[in-house]
Amino acid sequence: MNSKSIKRVLAIVLTSIMVLAIVAGCGDSSTGQGSSSRGDVTLVISAAQDWIKDIDRELAAEFEEQTGIKIDFQVNPDDQYTNIVKAKLATGEGPDVFYANSGVGILEYLPDRFFTDLSDEPWVDSLEDWAVESATYNGDIVGLNMWSIDGWGIVYNSDIFDRLSLDVPKTFDEFVDVCEKIMAEGIVPIFTPGKDTWHSCLWLLEIGDFVDRKYPGLYDKLNTPEGKFVDIPEALTLTEQLLQLEQSGYFGDNYMSQTFDMGAEGLASQEFAMFLSYTAWCNENADDYPEANMRSWGMFPIPMAGNNTFSHSGGGILTVINKESNHIEEAKEWFRFLAQPEIAQRYYDEKPKLATASIKGVTTVPLKALDDIIANATGGMGPDFAAMIPFYNADNVGSAYQELFLGLRTPMETLEKVDEDRLAMFEATAG
Repeated sequence: MNSKSIKRVLAIVLTSIMVLAIVAGCGDSSTGQGSSSRGDVTLVISAAQDWIKDIDRELAAEFEEQTGIKIDFQVNPDDQYTNIVKAKLATGEGPDVFYANSGVGILEYLPDRFFTDLSDEPWVDSLEDWAVESATYNGDIVGLNMWSIDGWGIVYNSDIFDRLSLDVPKTFDEFVDVCEKIMAEGIVPIFTPGKDTWHSCLWLLEIGDFVDRKYPGLYDKLNTPEGKFVDIPEALTLTEQLLQLEQSGYFGDNYMSQTFDMGAEGLASQEFAMFLSYTAWCNENADDYPEANMRSWGMFPIPMAGNNTFSHSGGGILTVINKESNHIEEAKEWFRFLAQPEIAQRYYDEKPKLATASIKGVTTVPLKALDDIIANATGGMGPDFAAMIPFYNADNVGSAYQELFLGLRTPMETLEKVDEDRLAMFEATAG
């Protein structure tokens, strides 16, 4: 984690916690409750709905059988999770354990107040370097990262590319040429879930590492209110090129009514050829479309605005222990249980979306798409905007780009809107 960036942002965001009126009950949080024995202890764990899978509940049941400590997963809608958890923390009704964004995202949850120092835990030495970095705040380990380095790129149906003798494009002109040849075959070049606002933020997101390498110190500048996307030439170029793709018909006629979950069928049926998605997407959907052989599909970085790098998440999501919990020791025991190599191996085996294991010696399901995008990223790879700067809000950025597609904004006005929204958040958290 970039500690210099964190220190710069900290003064701005220390007052950022939002207090919401939670109409529904806050749940059976153990914060503020005593217990007479381990059998009376229930650890309340808050997470977004999509993050808790069958393997999480299976391991929780085993943990209870071994220790007598119960686990209560309280899941919230994905797009409401952050605000709900921050509100509960602010009112003293916080869970014992909760999930938080890594990197700069840590700051949104006020780590000085709510994160327990875990630096002396036995599993720390077993973490991969990226997992240590993503969980470090002011020199301390403040969370267990059981997530993954992941990122977004152009997934393509290899059967279509092979049949049309297409090479992976490395420049925007080559990308346009590929799209033209695909469209000439009656195939829509790029599946685009235009109805999902958040997805529209991903194109700009994926040039983060490229421009930070080109302009050293850019991420540090964007960690201040003075940092602007309108001042990045490549951001404007990308936005102009993205509009060109849309106006050329490469997204198809009905893309604004499409949702992300329609992509797998669209590419498997060869109605579409390419899709801006994450590295594990092919493996996650492969069993549903066995005839498409999705595990063999390839992936490349977006070849726009000169980009030749793979911008990744920097570590994804941390699990942290609420410093105000009455069950910190029991929560630490839960973390020790999860970090055991044999337990971690089962965890990653059942979560194919997680492309790289955080625990040394633990393997993950091979991802050809991940190997491909790394190989095709001739400029290297590094953390994206969301991992390294504050207030890269997916809905806000995505909304600005939706308005671009609808003809409501010019490319420059789109970036101005992104900057305007970020400045508003800087100002709100500073006062």
